[in-house]
Amino acid sequence: MRLIAAILSILIISGSAMAEGNSFTFEIQEVKPEEGPPFIYELHAIENNKRYIIELNDKKQWYLDQYYKAVEDEVDLDGDGINEGLIRTNTSGNCCGPDYYIVKRIEEGFYSLLTHEELSGFPEIKQVNRNNKINLLVYNVSEGAGNISYEHTLTELELINDKLVVVSKFYNNANLAAIMEVTAKELHETKTKQLIYDLDKDGIDDVMDCKYWDRWGAVQCDITTSAKGEVTFGLGCDRLGILETSTDGLSDIICNRRSIVKYSADENRYILLE
Repeated sequence: MRLIAAILSILIISGSAMAEGNSFTFEIQEVKPEEGPPFIYELHAIENNKRYIIELNDKKQWYLDQYYKAVEDEVDLDGDGINEGLIRTNTSGNCCGPDYYIVKRIEEGFYSLLTHEELSGFPEIKQVNRNNKINLLVYNVSEGAGNISYEHTLTELELINDKLVVVSKFYNNANLAAIMEVTAKELHETKTKQLIYDLDKDGIDDVMDCKYWDRWGAVQCDITTSAKGEVTFGLGCDRLGILETSTDGLSDIICNRRSIVKYSADENRYILLE
């Protein structure tokens, strides 16, 4: 009887902890300090009418590195019935993509911050249900200053024993087929290249004057057509190619592996489709 009572007591305590754990939430608050930067975005955990500030660590503050923050989701990643916070952060410049962090509640007033190298760069995060728990699918590309690669990866991360573990990682070997193309790797050597093609289908060849963009290690092109004159293409791509399809009278363009850029006659420019 004592053993049964002890087990019941443990279950009751565990259930209470679960309920208590689900009563907290995360939020971002803008604060204007008396000294330092003009404003900072603090990450807070709110629990039992108490507000806990969560920093990177005791020596490194968020605003020195990961300035902007947003709570992307609150989801149970390890299947213990208690939600973790999925936090998206960015620097104050445009040099880099977002970094993601996981905030895990250990007990009231005790929150641990987790991350993984796959959650840095230019990640896109999706969720997948695996055996009644949520794993993270991380789509990432090789981008950034001076990067001429267009590597594309898909990594699945699982939260196990309070660590983010790689379940699988795949590298994309597929490119959307193009009639003709130019890559940043190619232009890194040649600096310039022209793509000659009848973009507006009027029987007269049009010109895409492409050059190497040193700042980002990317391709930039100026487009001149016989039917529409100069057309704005404001994107930098690691691979740029002309597709067989067309929109509003001009050929569609591929950026990197599979992002399609289409012409808008109303704005006389190419627009990237997300």
